[in-house]
Amino acid sequence: MHLLHKMIPASFRPSVLKAEQLINDVKKVTSLLNKAVSRADKNKPLLKKVWDDLTTLFRLLKAYTSGQYRDIPWRTIILALGAVIYFLNPLDLIPDIIPFFGFVDDSSVIGFVIYSISNDIQKFREWEKNNSAGI
Repeated sequence: MHLLHKMIPASFRPSVLKAEQLINDVKKVTSLLNKAVSRADKNKPLLKKVWDDLTTLFRLLKAYTSGQYRDIPWRTIILALGAVIYFLNPLDLIPDIIPFFGFVDDSSVIGFVIYSISNDIQKFREWEKNNSAGI
């Protein structure tokens, strides 16, 4: 088992594996990001605790896939994309059709990922400030 896989919760591993398979497919990653942004916007009240971090993950992945921001460890990109994939999976640990509780596990995974990559998130946010021309 890959070292990265040993460090993450078992319920999150399938999303990380999928992220490893998709990371180099710009069209699929872009499609996933568009779906995730739409889903997040529709459910913003349920995601308020992780909103800023979640939207930062979206921007980070967009900047990475467009080639604008590549000064980031592979592990960070895989975890970020894995979080997006988990977020989009309606049948994850707690199915999203269960009102409120369906987003609890999504928020937990996003929180875990943000905590795990917090230094890289901070570096990305600094990069965004210094490159305010936008993404």
